[in-house]
Amino acid sequence: MTEIIKFDFLIDHELVDQQTLSCWKRESDRFNIYFFTCTHDSVADLLESYTRIRDYIAIYFQGDFLKLDVERWNIYQFHLLTSVIDPNVKQTIEQDKFATRKIVLDGLSEEITDDVIKKLIDVELFQFFIQRRMIQHVSILDVLDQQDREVASYLRHENPSRDEMISSLLKAFGNGEN
Repeated sequence: MTEIIKFDFLIDHELVDQQTLSCWKRESDRFNIYFFTCTHDSVADLLESYTRIRDYIAIYFQGDFLKLDVERWNIYQFHLLTSVIDPNVKQTIEQDKFATRKIVLDGLSEEITDDVIKKLIDVELFQFFIQRRMIQHVSILDVLDQQDREVASYLRHENPSRDEMISSLLKAFGNGEN
C-alpha cells in the first residue's frame, strides 16, 4: 500500500462547519499529493457541506498554504458515506472541477477508521486493475466499408504496394490542395 499519512494542516472545523474533515498526504521526491476526507452521516449532510468544504480548501489550503503548482492541482476531496447516494447526485458532485477532484464513496459497510480511509484512498487512486477483455477482430477493409466505401472499393480492386497505394490514392482523391 502507498504511504499515506495524516497531515497536520490546521483545519478550522468551526469555519468549515464539518467536524470529520481531515487532511492526508502522500509524499514523493519532488511534490506531495493531498487528500481531504470527510465522513457524512447522511446524503443531506453531504449535499449541505461539500461546496463549503471545497471552498475552504480552495481559499485556505490551495490558495494560502501550497506553493507548488503541481500540488495545487493534485488535491482530492473524498466524501465517505455508509448510505447509498443517487448516481445522478454523485455524478454532479464528482464532476465539479473547481479547486479539487471530488470522489464520493458511498454504501461503505465497515466502520470508517483511519486505516480504512488510507486503504480507500490507496485503492481509488493508486491501485490500477486493468481487466483483459476480448476484442473482436475486424479487418481494416470492413471498417473502411462502413466509413468510406469508395476508398475500400479502390483498395480491394487495386491491391497495390504501400508506396504505390499512397501515390495512387493521392492521384485518385487529390493531395488536399484545391
